[in-house]
Amino acid sequence: MNRWHVYEWLKQTYMATGIIPSMGQAQQHFSGRLDPGELVEGIDEFLIAIMEYPTEEAAPCER
Repeated sequence: MNRWHVYEWLKQTYMATGIIPSMGQAQQHFSGRLDPGELVEGIDEFLIAIMEYPTEEAAPCER
């Protein structure tokens, strides 16, 4: 497993629930199956992606 597994899990969970999983939830989900550094990198990649491409609801209204 690597950071992209974490990224995909975070993305799928966010898309299904509309809630960003916590670091603790990610740690629990990947407990013992992933190097802690890969976990952090996956979380970082996800956070960068949602900040770079915000949803319509999160984006400021431009008129």
